[in-house]
Amino acid sequence: MGVFVNDEEVKATEKALQSAKAILTVVEKYFNPECKRKVNGKVIQCGVGIDYGKILLTQVGMKAEQEEAKDLVWAGKIANIASKHTDMAEAGEIFVTNRYYDNLPSTYKGEDSGWEAVIRLKGDSLFEGYANTNYYLDCINEEETEDFGEEIRSLSFNDNSVNGLSPNGVITQLVNGMQSQISSLLERFEPVVRRETELKYTEQALAKREIALTQQEETLKKRIVDIATEVEFRKNEAEYSVKIAFLSDNLNSYKYEVLLEKMDELVELGKKINKNKSDVHNRLYYFRLVPYMKRHNLYVAYSLIEECVNNGSLLPFKDDIIEVVKSINKEVEFCMSVMQSLNHHKPTANTLSEYKYILSKLNLDGVLKEYEQKLVE
Repeated sequence: MGVFVNDEEVKATEKALQSAKAILTVVEKYFNPECKRKVNGKVIQCGVGIDYGKILLTQVGMKAEQEEAKDLVWAGKIANIASKHTDMAEAGEIFVTNRYYDNLPSTYKGEDSGWEAVIRLKGDSLFEGYANTNYYLDCINEEETEDFGEEIRSLSFNDNSVNGLSPNGVITQLVNGMQSQISSLLERFEPVVRRETELKYTEQALAKREIALTQQEETLKKRIVDIATEVEFRKNEAEYSVKIAFLSDNLNSYKYEVLLEKMDELVELGKKINKNKSDVHNRLYYFRLVPYMKRHNLYVAYSLIEECVNNGSLLPFKDDIIEVVKSINKEVEFCMSVMQSLNHHKPTANTLSEYKYILSKLNLDGVLKEYEQKLVE
């Protein structure tokens, strides 16, 4: 992993590209020819991935007993994406992101530059970018590579010794040196991996925390709505209680049209607290409403009487009922309402007594006797 910074003379993107080209050049032109000859035809397959953007670069570690134990660590999204592009780069290829390519100087992006737009798949994720294969340093050519190989052979194997070492000894030293460098790299890379792992778990914890906060916010919003609804209900309930009590106590002081208007207002207000029209009339008391309506509108008075009967309520205003029913010839309709109420509600002895008195005055007491006979049977 390498981090490059812009300066006044060279952009970071150009530095990264030159570094990538140097890596591929050394591997393909110097290491691999010797590996093929000396390690059973094996070669090193190397690819490079590059991204561009801001990254956190910091020192981590501690100082103990005058020994400095700090390493530079880079962390963040850019490092992760560059690593993923490195994983997906093919042998001898430089695979870069779109934003890196966009910030690359135009001198590196001509028609003959070798860059091609590609799409790679890793897991469930698609990665778009540009790839360039066999992109070597301009200072390297095949003749120089061959000369370099000859120099290595000359240095390593003339008289089968170098500085008193056999060829096997040279290879052993090279391997030991590489192992030492690899161990050093791994030691430096370990805190990076640990830091990235910590960042991953921190991001997961933050995501869970965000979900929890969102759920709490939704719960709070619902609670606010419920409280507002409850407050509105209580306010309407209080207003309903005050207005209906006042209207009931002062019923006879209102003109007919005004009373109807007030009753309609109470019916609308009652709907807001789950009261129906019958509830409103019952709270105003039928024994007050019917005598009042009898003086102003007999048909409205009769509708209130029917409503009271259908509710199975007591009828203490019996004489008013008899007068209204007879005045508009509603004996049959009233009788049917009584029978329906008796069949629907279980009448008390007082209710039967009131119906008996009213029906007898309306010359309909035979209907009630028939009902009582059915009860006995």
